[in-house]
Amino acid sequence: MTSVKRESFWQRELGLYWTQRCFKDPWFYSALLAAPLLLLLGRTLVPEWLTAIPLSWMVFFLMVIWQPLIEELFFRGLLQGKLSLYAWFAENWFGLSRANWVVSIVFTSFHLFYHPPIWALAVLIPSLIFGWFRDRYQSVFPAIFLHAFYNAVLLFFSAN
Repeated sequence: MTSVKRESFWQRELGLYWTQRCFKDPWFYSALLAAPLLLLLGRTLVPEWLTAIPLSWMVFFLMVIWQPLIEELFFRGLLQGKLSLYAWFAENWFGLSRANWVVSIVFTSFHLFYHPPIWALAVLIPSLIFGWFRDRYQSVFPAIFLHAFYNAVLLFFSAN
């Protein structure tokens, strides 16, 4: 008798499929390396771009655990996952799915509410990277992990 593994509603709707394949992917490590390199470049070219963030356990929890989890579950898990079900959104545009482009633009737009415009626009590239891994693995977990890492690096570079 064979056992049939059934997916849950949450797995299907949010892309909650655990995958370890990303940890064997050189692109994943390249994406990890990109965060500190790009922040270092940004800090060097425009020193006033990164404002000091007072570091505390609450700030760390919110920026490195809570925000990546909630934002990725909603934007990459739910929205990108749903849009990807439609053929037009699943097609690639410049190597990225249209669903990823749309979700990343919406994600960036939401950052305009509580960040200066230049800072909000800087979110677009990481968002596209997170979405690319969401599409690549059909899982939101690599995006959550990358988002948490990027925010941790940001805290490191901007902590006072």
